[in-house]
Amino acid sequence: MAQESKTPQAGTIFRARGRALSRILFNAFTFTGAVVSLSMIVFLLDSTSEQVNTLLTSQNAAALKLWNNVDYYEHHKPSDIDDPPLPPGLVNDVVEFSRTNANIKKVAHRLVFSHIFESDNAQGEMVSPRSLDSKGIKEEAIKQIETYQKQRADVQDHAALDKTVVAAISTYVLPCLYALLGTFLYTGRSRTDGKQNERVGEHRDRYAMAFILGATVSLFSSLMPKDVLLSPLAVAFLAGYSIDVFTSRLDALVEKMKLRPAIRSVRDGRDSPTDPVHDRKVRVHRSGRVEVAAAQQAG
Repeated sequence: MAQESKTPQAGTIFRARGRALSRILFNAFTFTGAVVSLSMIVFLLDSTSEQVNTLLTSQNAAALKLWNNVDYYEHHKPSDIDDPPLPPGLVNDVVEFSRTNANIKKVAHRLVFSHIFESDNAQGEMVSPRSLDSKGIKEEAIKQIETYQKQRADVQDHAALDKTVVAAISTYVLPCLYALLGTFLYTGRSRTDGKQNERVGEHRDRYAMAFILGATVSLFSSLMPKDVLLSPLAVAFLAGYSIDVFTSRLDALVEKMKLRPAIRSVRDGRDSPTDPVHDRKVRVHRSGRVEVAAAQQAG
């Protein structure tokens, strides 16, 4: 009878643990997939903004060069020839400028989040070398320069907005998510090692503390040295995984900061103060050695 009663109970516990493990795996895979997807979107937006800015910088110089070449040709072409030959490289400059205009429009189309994986077909706006002659090359060059000037301001606004959104997400959102991701890893490792009965009630607190640590890292990321080996996202992930180590070091730092005013006051010749937290007296000898002694309770 005892063995028969133990068997259903063991089966019930096994099924409950299996359901809990399946729920944890589902949550872990879902959350990890969401973090990876958001990181990919941020990376694509950032790379697209950088590509647009690079194209605009090169096109600014190309527009000035193209206008100078066309203007020079118009003022120095032979007047006694009905169809004078074009100077070497001028046709190539106009064609290449039109191709870059079309490329800018294609890349800028991906600055919108809903079009991030799409491409705008702008092949019809490119100039064919066969359509250029000495009479129409100036009009075509002016047309291409005006087209670029019209789309430049709009594209720059979109690129600047995307850079701002990417910076905000990378600085304030992703560290919190990566800290939670580190906590997910710690929770899964604890359950794999058979510690699921020890800290089941503490896992929820770990997630809350991980989110707070991630927010702290995001707020103070600008104060981190530029030559640090770990990025703020890596620091947030490690902090989420090792919350106990992080908080213990923080407690030790706070304790050390509490003792410094007491040591300084004693060295200045004042009475040995009492630590209000642990009810201790701090006495400093002339040699600089600090001795902590338990204070006697009144009464």
